[in-house]
Amino acid sequence: MKRLLSFLVIFLLAITVLPARTYIVSVGIADYPGTQNDLRVSANDAKTIAGIFNKNGKAEVDCFVNSDVTIQKVCSAMRQTFAKATSSDAIIFYFSGHGIPGGLVCYDGFLDYSSILKIMKQSKAQQKMIFVDACFAGKMRNTNKRNTNYSKEN
Repeated sequence: MKRLLSFLVIFLLAITVLPARTYIVSVGIADYPGTQNDLRVSANDAKTIAGIFNKNGKAEVDCFVNSDVTIQKVCSAMRQTFAKATSSDAIIFYFSGHGIPGGLVCYDGFLDYSSILKIMKQSKAQQKMIFVDACFAGKMRNTNKRNTNYSKEN
């Protein structure tokens, strides 16, 4: 709950300063196939994020939860939704669920970080944000050494 509240504070602050439009794909999986990998609140987190931005009026939100979080649906939604953004808009990808080294666990398999980053790079939006609440998310930068030189590539 504390983690969700922290996200909400960040999102509420972002809403007040975000550009013309914001395009969001919010994804959460609590009910994975079988029962041993289920989570408690991930689907609700994605719905909450979607609800906050839907109230804004300047956002277009796609939200997928549980069995709808397939690799194909998530990637298609990101491509289609983020392609609408202009350079003055923002795009956001939010994921809550299981993570593994190198990617995120969708309902039907593994979505690697490089695929997410490739889709994000294709958007014209200058402001791009990724929020991942999953194990191993800190490795998304995929670098072997610490780099404090912040550039377009970093």
